[in-house]
Amino acid sequence: RKAPNPFEARMLESSARKDELNTELVSLRAELDEVQYRTRCFDYWVTGFKELRLRLISEAMHQLEMEVNSCLLELGLDGWELKFDVERDTKAGTKQVGFSVRVICPTNSNPVPWEAWSGGESQRLRIAATMGLSNLIRNSTGATIDLEVWDEPTQYMSGQGVQDLLNSFRARADSEDRQLWVVDHRSLGFGEFDGTVVVTKDSQGSSIGGMTH
Repeated sequence: RKAPNPFEARMLESSARKDELNTELVSLRAELDEVQYRTRCFDYWVTGFKELRLRLISEAMHQLEMEVNSCLLELGLDGWELKFDVERDTKAGTKQVGFSVRVICPTNSNPVPWEAWSGGESQRLRIAATMGLSNLIRNSTGATIDLEVWDEPTQYMSGQGVQDLLNSFRARADSEDRQLWVVDHRSLGFGEFDGTVVVTKDSQGSSIGGMTH
């Protein structure tokens, strides 16, 4: 009966430890509240930045459409249009975010995915898109470039397609006061070239000959 209780000291130690942990818990909860608040702020701006970026891209897409569709006319694709979108409706009725290109042609009023086209028409569509994008970048940045090089642009094209393309290049070089080079494996019979350079490759290497101005 007179023996000291061995658990009293341990109880006092546990009580003191409990007070320490409660104090630490209050501090950690305050830190957690601050982190959660900052996370909510970041979450808002993650979404907000994406929406802002998509809105700016959407505005640029409208400008790109005008540039590209103007180039389509120059390439002889009358009645054709390219439509650029950064979001589109799915069959499930939801919105799918992402860059997409659709083609409208004279024989089909419904937009056709870019991937469905092949051959010469696809090549002319690619060239028109490249020309339009180049125009948009120059207009947006104010850059002035007096040289333009096209590598094998006549691939898959028919004779009429090649003629339309070269006529468009001729007008482009004149209107923008630019030197425009067409690099191709086949001989292009086009009387509007200011000059030609023939590069021949054989077992001895490559040589330049047949330069005309």
